[in-house]
Amino acid sequence: MGTKNEEAVTWSEKAEANSDNFPGGGRIAGSTSKNAGNQQERNTRACGSQSGIFALGTADDGGILDHLIGECVDQMATKREEAKRLDAEIKRLESRVEEYRTLREQLKKQSEEIDE
Repeated sequence: MGTKNEEAVTWSEKAEANSDNFPGGGRIAGSTSKNAGNQQERNTRACGSQSGIFALGTADDGGILDHLIGECVDQMATKREEAKRLDAEIKRLESRVEEYRTLREQLKKQSEEIDE
């Protein structure tokens, strides 16, 4: 039928992809895959010997988590101060509304007295 070019290699015979080079490639970040014909070899960081940043034995045991906890505590304190400030502002506005209502009633009464 046709002749096979000895130097031509099909993609399935010699394929190697590294998902780090292809963002959004649908694989776990840091995984590699090699395919040689019908044999396939995979290596992922999750299954490999490398450990994540939150694993025990890392150089920064809990330091990152302590930092994140500290940031959250600081944000809570800031939000509580903002809530106090907003409560005080709401009370001032409520007082102003009452003053305006009282003034409106006084003007209404004066207007009625003048009309009589």
